[in-house]
Amino acid sequence: MAAARVDAALPPGEGLVVNWSGKGLQKLSANLPCEADIHTLILDKNQIIKLENLEKCSRLIQLSVANNRLVRMMGVAKLTQLRVLNLPHNSIGYVEGLKELVHLEWLNLAGNNLKAMEQINSCTALQHLDLSDNNLPQIGDISKLVSLKTLLLHGNIITSLRMVPAYLPRSLAILSLAENGIRDLNEISFLASLSELEQLSIMSNPCVMATPSIPGFDYRPYIVSWCLNLRVLDGYVISQKESLKAEWLYSQGKGRAYRPGQHVQLVQYLALVCPLTSTLGLQTAEDAKLEKILSKQRFHQRQLMNQSQNEELSCLPPTETKAPEHSSPLQDCQTVQECDPVIQVNSWVGISSNDDQLYAVRSNFPASLHTTKYSRNDLHLEDIQTDEDKLNCSLLSSESTFMPVASGLSPVSPTVELRLQDIDLGLEDGTNDAVKGQEDQELGTEEEKALWATNENSVQMMKSAVSAEVSEKDGLVPCPELAVASALSKVDMHSLLSSPEPVGHSVLHAKPDRKETISETASEELPCRAFPQSSVALGQDQVALQKLNEAATTLQACWRGFYARNYSPQAKGVRYEIRLRRMQEHIVCLTDEVRRLRKERDEERIKNFVQEEAVKFLWNSYLDRETVSATFIDSSGQFVSSQVTGTSRNSYCGYEHQTLSSQERAEEDSLLTALQRQIPEVGPVPFVKSSDPSSSYFVILNSADFFKVGSQLEVLVHVQDFQRQPKKYGGDYLQARIHSPKLQAGAVGRVVDYQNGFYKVFFTLLWPGKVTVSVSLVHPSEGIRVLQHLQEEKPDRVYFKSLFRSGRISETTECNVCLPRLLPLCNFTDLYTGEPWFCFKPKKLPCSSRINHFKGGYQKGLLTAAESALFQSGVNIKMPINSSGPDWVTVVPRRIKESNNLELSQGSGTFPSGHYYKDQWKPRNFKIRQFNDPDNVTECLQRKVVYLFGDSTIRQWFEYLTTFVPDLVEFNLGSPKKVGPFLAVDQKHNILLKYRCHGPPIRFTTVFSSELHYVANELNGIVGGKNTVVAIAVWSHFSTFPLEVYIRRLRNIRRAVVQLLDRSPKTVVVIRTANVQELGPEASLFSSDWYNFQLDTVLRKMFSGIGVYLVDAWEMTLAHYLPHKLHPDEVIVKNQLDMFLSFVCPLEA
Repeated sequence: MAAARVDAALPPGEGLVVNWSGKGLQKLSANLPCEADIHTLILDKNQIIKLENLEKCSRLIQLSVANNRLVRMMGVAKLTQLRVLNLPHNSIGYVEGLKELVHLEWLNLAGNNLKAMEQINSCTALQHLDLSDNNLPQIGDISKLVSLKTLLLHGNIITSLRMVPAYLPRSLAILSLAENGIRDLNEISFLASLSELEQLSIMSNPCVMATPSIPGFDYRPYIVSWCLNLRVLDGYVISQKESLKAEWLYSQGKGRAYRPGQHVQLVQYLALVCPLTSTLGLQTAEDAKLEKILSKQRFHQRQLMNQSQNEELSCLPPTETKAPEHSSPLQDCQTVQECDPVIQVNSWVGISSNDDQLYAVRSNFPASLHTTKYSRNDLHLEDIQTDEDKLNCSLLSSESTFMPVASGLSPVSPTVELRLQDIDLGLEDGTNDAVKGQEDQELGTEEEKALWATNENSVQMMKSAVSAEVSEKDGLVPCPELAVASALSKVDMHSLLSSPEPVGHSVLHAKPDRKETISETASEELPCRAFPQSSVALGQDQVALQKLNEAATTLQACWRGFYARNYSPQAKGVRYEIRLRRMQEHIVCLTDEVRRLRKERDEERIKNFVQEEAVKFLWNSYLDRETVSATFIDSSGQFVSSQVTGTSRNSYCGYEHQTLSSQERAEEDSLLTALQRQIPEVGPVPFVKSSDPSSSYFVILNSADFFKVGSQLEVLVHVQDFQRQPKKYGGDYLQARIHSPKLQAGAVGRVVDYQNGFYKVFFTLLWPGKVTVSVSLVHPSEGIRVLQHLQEEKPDRVYFKSLFRSGRISETTECNVCLPRLLPLCNFTDLYTGEPWFCFKPKKLPCSSRINHFKGGYQKGLLTAAESALFQSGVNIKMPINSSGPDWVTVVPRRIKESNNLELSQGSGTFPSGHYYKDQWKPRNFKIRQFNDPDNVTECLQRKVVYLFGDSTIRQWFEYLTTFVPDLVEFNLGSPKKVGPFLAVDQKHNILLKYRCHGPPIRFTTVFSSELHYVANELNGIVGGKNTVVAIAVWSHFSTFPLEVYIRRLRNIRRAVVQLLDRSPKTVVVIRTANVQELGPEASLFSSDWYNFQLDTVLRKMFSGIGVYLVDAWEMTLAHYLPHKLHPDEVIVKNQLDMFLSFVCPLEA
């Protein structure tokens, strides 16, 4: 089909067409056979990654490489004669190679990964541009494309149209903006600069989609009021009624009074003046007025027409006016389209020459059957095209789903009914038999004869019905029995003579160059009728004309329906498809019902759990009250009452009331004890007595001329205050690393605090060359004391919120792990893991009406002025400490024998775990593979299911894999961006990649309540096996909470991991650790490296020895020379994924 399309676009005889679609090609070899006269090359549905060796086809005019794996398009740069370029459904990230293509007229880049469109500005001859289904965030500058007529931008992420006047050419006639993110309907005002715009698509944008909070409105008149030359909107023709409404909004209404940013006010105004109506009986008063105006307009047009006809008839000779039986009284009658009878046309029926387009088409009938020419393609059925067919079809044959509507084939507006033009029945000499005989003589084949007989029978039925209607009006005497018998006999004869021809050709056939007539005298057909001597012309009677049209319409509709239902394979297929769709809808309905029942069951279970927790809460309150007012007996035997201060906090913290076993309690105490830093209680310290990194220094202790690889390097750090006095206590948080910039090498060091102002750093030298030492002060000990106080006393300094909604009532309340006791709470504690989460109960709504979860914000004013001085950028936050002597050493390689002994002596607990060399991570106890080619990743993950659970740092893995591997196609699940869940599939290699964020606390913008899944529960639903891979990263969102919350979350995840490995030992489970990040005064209070270091230590200890793999992101970010970030740069993420994939597909021994 694609080849046929290309051939049709060129003059005949200009060259050859080469079609290599679906050949499994992976690249274009250097010996590409390309003859000099080849003008069209089609390479659709292959596996081509790169366009190369195309310079031989210098005369190539049309090129199609759809549905491949292209990442770049530079290979077309030398095809200077190219006019048509078709590259949809690839993985192209940016536009290139079009600078020399000055003859390019048709460009299709739909379904790629484009983020900008300015590079197309050099193709000044471009007329058609398709950039649909990409990732364009805004409209780029293509103002130089002065010949551009069609621009398709649907399926992108465009949110504003402000740059349309400056960036889009004025010559644009067709523009598609559907399925984007335009939220303000006032943005349409920027389209007013497109003076030649005729067709526009804006559907499926948030600004025109119905919402429960705003009543329904019709946006079409408003858009027409800005785009004055618009003919088709969202695939439907602009009706006269909509044009009148638009004119009223423009001239007398307030349609143009609103500005961008006033979307809600505009929508409320349109809901009043342009409400939606579901049926004709529910029209508003404004619609009735418009209908009245149109009726008056049609009435005056009829009067003018009849007056002109009467004048023409009065000028005729008497002999002509007295012989109506020899000339049709309707022959010269002309009627406007709005007075035609109404006919409903299904959306799958239409006149079309393109199999890829489905239109509801206006049926145009000329004014008289004497001059009517019917085509055998007047009416036909279209197959229902599936989404898979649309994806796989080459756009050389079907330009786009939002195909511009051709002139005369435009579907009418959904609120306007289709109307038939007048059908004039002529009365001429001769009988029907004579006409039939004459037509049969001119038919070329027997099939055409059968079709003509079918058409004649239907026309005769129409004549009989029309005659019956006209006879009553003109005083004719009808014969009902004979008329009915004649009609029935003709219907039977018609069904006998009709052949099972597909409806795709025509239902009402006629010879193209033939004139159909009614019998000269009605007495020959119906003997019992008597015509009066003076007949009045039917064109003078509008009522008779209307009845004629209704009779013709009824006959045509009855026959077409009968024929389609009984003889058309396409119609039967459509009915079967409709049944399947209804069955699918029924299945979906039943599924929703099951989900509703399951939700009710879970709500009942939660209700019982809440009641149980309420009882526990009352009991604990009672115990607290008893503790506060305790009574004891002194040595004299008298009762003494003592007011004891309560130990519980003012807020209710769910994790404090959890029941732990003795083993779990011992593990928790052990972890907390190991993390306690010995910070002496010296009381408030003035700022000048705090640690000063610029006054502090370090010295290399075991200095030598050179060191050998594997040796240990010791560095002594002496910390002083701002008065350059040595500090007498420790507690500062330091970070240290060694690095070689020229070799792009680096490793971290281990810091030991001697609690007297001195620190020692131990490094292991792992590569030869010049090695430099770097030490930084992250926070002084005085700042660490402040951070520790915030962690224990202010766990709610990051607060969260949830939206509760029922009907039109909505409330937003605060949520957290710890909330004050004073107000009633909604308990959303997980039933299976016991993870606590609470929200303040809404005043008017139940707890079950929660619909989402989002980050409320960060508390301000947490520090005093003296405490704020301890957190200053450029003063005491991640500041380098200088060396008092040389800060580098020379390292030489070891001998081979020593190297072997060194390698054998290393264990799994060796520090550091690895180092960078030439920007590649080298683990010390594991052989890592380098996955530099997408095919290597595909080969490793083939036939595997990969689950990624956790925060945004592991979401980076999902984003990297879907970008780096072209075959991994991400599916749009309608999830919020950066939240998920996300899904990517490689159908060819059977790879499934999933990402889901962990349960609260989570600082994402908006997460639906139904998507708040805990990782432990997700792991319990995984069967596991050798083709199952699980990666987990949970740490970033727990930095502001007490360590008990994080420990109990990891305990639940660890329990689920152990159960998964127990039932499926071959399952690969990988844990990603925390990483360092950029810090400032505000970030230090919520996401300090000191907090993350504690979380990282707990994570390593709790998952050691249970059969999981560890990706050491902490060392991989700290050892690298790039700046620290929460989301590391791509080179670090690539090394992390190399480590991860090496665990999945290890090197053979």
